[in-house]
Amino acid sequence: MLSLLSLPVTPRLILLGERQGNHQKWMVSIESLIVCEGSNLATFLTGIATCFSTFYILNLQYQEEAACTLEFFQR
Repeated sequence: MLSLLSLPVTPRLILLGERQGNHQKWMVSIESLIVCEGSNLATFLTGIATCFSTFYILNLQYQEEAACTLEFFQR
């Protein structure tokens, strides 16, 4: 059975895999839509870079709850 999840409005990196640390695919969602997908050939770091690039290109601010953590990783 396929369960549907509601995606957040802000950019998110979504990892798809059977267990943590062993992802087969990553996706970036914006405004509840998947806008970019990477295969298992693309690394986790590529997914992180894509997600951060989305914030930069669209001139978006980080959510207040995650701003400190995301700014730490950004620097």
